[in-house]
Amino acid sequence: MEIPTSEISIIETTSVSFTIVIPFRNEEAHLLNLVNSLNALKFPKDRFEIIFINDESNDSSIHIINKTIEPSINYTILENVLRTNSPKKDAITLAISKAKGTWIVTTDADCEVPKTWLIEYTKAIKTFDAKMLCAPVSINDSKGLLSKYQQADILSLQGVTMGSFGTGNPLLCNGANLAFEKKAFQLVNGYEGNSHLASGDDVFMLQKMKAKFPDRVHFLKSNDAIVITQPVTSWSALINQRIRWASKTAKVKHKSSLMLGLLVFMVNFLWIIILILGILAISTWYNAAVFIFLKIVVDALFIKKMKLWMGIQLSFLHILLSGFIYPFITCFVTIKSQFFNYQWKGRLY
Repeated sequence: MEIPTSEISIIETTSVSFTIVIPFRNEEAHLLNLVNSLNALKFPKDRFEIIFINDESNDSSIHIINKTIEPSINYTILENVLRTNSPKKDAITLAISKAKGTWIVTTDADCEVPKTWLIEYTKAIKTFDAKMLCAPVSINDSKGLLSKYQQADILSLQGVTMGSFGTGNPLLCNGANLAFEKKAFQLVNGYEGNSHLASGDDVFMLQKMKAKFPDRVHFLKSNDAIVITQPVTSWSALINQRIRWASKTAKVKHKSSLMLGLLVFMVNFLWIIILILGILAISTWYNAAVFIFLKIVVDALFIKKMKLWMGIQLSFLHILLSGFIYPFITCFVTIKSQFFNYQWKGRLY
């Protein structure tokens, strides 16, 4: 695919090469879209490779990759070797040990990447002299309240992520769209120190990179670098996914991250309590309604600003409905993640 002249000059003046790392486990429903998006990448084929890591799949995932990927693309499929309590970290670590690229880019098997993905990363690496780059993630547009809720939720997460980078104190990132220098990964000893935790390959790496290279970790704020992921298809799957995300919160050493998590829980817990008091005691209903309304509206205005930047079509009604559901899911997930096990892709953690 033809690359504009201005972008060719940027690519030619850097020695950056990429290894795209993609762990997968029974992803036959999603891999076709991912591989097709990889086939469409606008980047010299000799400057990137793709390493897929099969994590004990028993479906047709491998067949789909081999059948769909362009012959001109350099790719490898590795079998994961489980060494810790985190299959995903094991998979990424294995891939990096085999990687030929100077930079590692991670994404998930249920994602689609933009054509200009690696070009945008190359620009940012050169501009910031970066060691790590965190980039935006969006949810594929689907009908139904569940999908719209996930869109609103990820918009709020992306807003917090971008805002924290803007203050110089990054708190969040998403492994579906993340890049770091291979040498930097080795200098911080990879996932050593948190490999016993099933999740957190993204946030823990962010913390280690920020501690080692405080001025060389940046957010890639570009619409042309947005990775699209697929929404889960049931509320129970959503709960399990959020529990997996939240399970690492108590293990995070970054005080700002801990305080943010506690603040989010307390505000939403208070919201529920005030709602209950308003229902049970008519005399307090006015105060309850004011608090509930203000929180939902403030959240909605924040999400509206983010959806305009990310180009997501999300009605104000869906934003309001999501704002009403959010406190219940957040409080339930927070409590369950700290005291109970959870299942993910057929495994118990």
